[in-house]
Amino acid sequence: SSHASDTPTVTLVNDIPVIDVIATTVVENSAVAGTVVGNFTASDEETLRADLKVTFTGDSNKDGYYAISGDTVVLTKEGADYVNTGKPLPVIDLTVTDANNASSHASDTPTVTLVNDIPVIDVIATTVVENTAVAGTVVGNFTASDEETLRADLKVTFTGDSNKDGYYAISGDTVVLTKEGADRSEE
Repeated sequence: SSHASDTPTVTLVNDIPVIDVIATTVVENSAVAGTVVGNFTASDEETLRADLKVTFTGDSNKDGYYAISGDTVVLTKEGADYVNTGKPLPVIDLTVTDANNASSHASDTPTVTLVNDIPVIDVIATTVVENTAVAGTVVGNFTASDEETLRADLKVTFTGDSNKDGYYAISGDTVVLTKEGADRSEE
């Protein structure tokens, strides 16, 4: 009888690490630096998780809205300020790289729940010299704004019955005297 043995040769292949990104939902006006906007899992057959390098893909975080913290993506102050103005957040695009420089990437986009912010108005009265007022004389200027609405789409009116006698009219971003208002100022 005879006996023979051999050991097979195994050629190892570096498997590409994988990453999965799952974005979360953020509510406008509630975001602060450190708010979690995404979670990720990274793995590789040959490399321990602690030895994998996770970074933002290319210039996907060029505005600096995100930071990596453990296995999460969080907002920076800049990111929180940006989303709190009602703007959508950009995609979170992460790359995982192993010790042999093999890499892959994945991405997802956080959802932003918008909050209807209250429009604001600031009124500044002007000075009118007695006996010089005519219809159209500017008696006030105002600025009106809203995060979600263009100025042209905001409706500016007099509050309640503050102009019940019809002395004023709105013209663009100014308050002007009507004929009744000019006549009244002459009395």
